[in-house]
Amino acid sequence: MVTLAQGWPIDTTGAPHFSDVPAGSTFYPYVETAYHHGAISGYADGTFRGGSALTRGQAAKVIVQSRGWDLYTPPTRTFVDVTPDNPFYAYIETAYHRGIASGYSDNTFHPNNDATRAQ
Repeated sequence: MVTLAQGWPIDTTGAPHFSDVPAGSTFYPYVETAYHHGAISGYADGTFRGGSALTRGQAAKVIVQSRGWDLYTPPTRTFVDVTPDNPFYAYIETAYHRGIASGYSDNTFHPNNDATRAQ
């Protein structure tokens, strides 16, 4: 979705980068292109895990990276459940301050919850 939304030309140079996304996969060209643009990085074991759910924190990271936005880290955190040592902190704060993500009425973000289709 990010590859198509950004209008990036397909780039599979040096691929495959993920052991679980073979060249014959329907999503292969899109995953590889997103990888080349720095929007995704996969897991340390060399997998992408395309069948897994995406957390709210991961979604914030993919969107921020795909847009190429500078990371924003405010002096005071926005959400009580997203501390500065959270690996997605800067991405969540950036997405929030860019107006593309919001939290819940209790001032939480729930970064480890799966992102819903509506979100």
